[in-house]
Amino acid sequence: FLLDHHIEHSIRRSLELKELACHPVADAAIAIHFSPEDPLFHETTIDPQRLSGYRLVRTPPDYFGYLSWGHLIEQYSFPRFNQTLTISQYHTIVRFLRTPGNILIGHTLQAQEFEKAGIQTRPIRGSQGQLTLSSVYHANNQYTVPPEAKVLRAAVLNYYQQLP
Repeated sequence: FLLDHHIEHSIRRSLELKELACHPVADAAIAIHFSPEDPLFHETTIDPQRLSGYRLVRTPPDYFGYLSWGHLIEQYSFPRFNQTLTISQYHTIVRFLRTPGNILIGHTLQAQEFEKAGIQTRPIRGSQGQLTLSSVYHANNQYTVPPEAKVLRAAVLNYYQQLP
C-alpha cells in the first residue's frame, strides 16, 4: 500500500503492534491521470488549484487511503470538484478517464499501466517522493508463506523497483 511520509511512523508503529513489518518498495509522486485530449496534456506538472472544473473519478476509499490522502488533499490545496464518481471497476475508470474533463488522483507508479490504456499522467507540482509504496508482511517467521505467494511477492517487488 501507499504511505504518505507524514504518517509513515504512526503506521509502522500500528503494524508492529500487530506483529507486522513494513518494507519500502518504491517512492512516488502524487499524480493526476487524464485523457490525452485534455488541456492538461500540455503541462509537465499540475497545479491542483487549476482542477476545480474537473470531475473526480476515484476508487472506494480504504483505511490507509483515508489516512494518507486526506492529509495530502489539504497539504496540496486540492479544490472541491464539480462532481465525484466512486468506481471500483478498473475498465470503467479507464473509460471515464478517456473523456476530457475527468481526472483520477493517484501516483506516478501507475503511469506505465495507464499509458497502455491511453491515459496520460502528470505529477503534482512539488510532490516528488511524497509517497512510499510499501510491502507488509509478518514480522516473525512463525507463519508459513506458500511458495506461490513468495513468487508473486517477488514479481511485484521486482516490477515496482524497476519503474523510473
